[in-house]
Amino acid sequence: MEAQKIDQKEKKNLACWSLIHPNARVLRDAFDVLGDLLEDEINIRVSVEGLRVKEMDPSHVCLAELEIPKKDLSDFAVVEEGPVMVSTKRLNGALGRCRGSERVEFATEGGKLKVGFPDSQRVFWIPVLEGREPEIPDPKLEFRAQMTIDPAELLACLKDIEDSGWETVQLAAEGRAAVLSAVNDGAEYAKRFEEGAVAEGRAVAYYNLGYLRSITTPKLGPVVLRWSDDTPLSATYTVGSGWLRFLLAPKVVGKEEGWDPSPFFSPGGGEG
Repeated sequence: MEAQKIDQKEKKNLACWSLIHPNARVLRDAFDVLGDLLEDEINIRVSVEGLRVKEMDPSHVCLAELEIPKKDLSDFAVVEEGPVMVSTKRLNGALGRCRGSERVEFATEGGKLKVGFPDSQRVFWIPVLEGREPEIPDPKLEFRAQMTIDPAELLACLKDIEDSGWETVQLAAEGRAAVLSAVNDGAEYAKRFEEGAVAEGRAVAYYNLGYLRSITTPKLGPVVLRWSDDTPLSATYTVGSGWLRFLLAPKVVGKEEGWDPSPFFSPGGGEG
């Protein structure tokens, strides 16, 4: 859609913008992960800098943020900046109908969000819901540990333990190794990572297994995990020139509830 074709007579205070992303699958996969976390509604915010989603899950445990910069978009026009709130289910249903790597268009038209596929000449119009949630401010965090990992490998670890009734996992890092572990009724599990991990000193934090599982997806390629002692876990995927990031709140675990894997698996320990 060309800029001059945008209806500038839309009601005041309503967002008015249009854009095209060159690969619908990229947005489909990103919004699919967001949909698993955000459930009912999602705010899509467009400004002169690009497209952005920044939402907290209903339980206020995890913050999700998607950033698609202007340089990744074409036919980009903004008459009135602002968010539109739509049904997550309807949006993902429309994006799920993309064919191959065709383009996808987003535009606000007549109180609806247009989700179009110009290459196959198909269009969905999704009703815009009432209400505008204020954007959540950026948290100020410092991380001492970092690990870059194939999410398929991380997902396999989580599947090792998700059916065993364990609800909490520990992430510990020291030097150039990291360990994911879990403990439940005397049973223990640990997975050591020796590639892609680095830490300043020792960093240990605990997270909800279910939430960690929901933000781990092989669809988007490598994920960068960052954390410090008892801080939110940052999980970041690259999306074109932008990114999809999750900030997962830590679980508060007292000293009597905490644990350490055996020396064989400890971050600073060796084998034997």
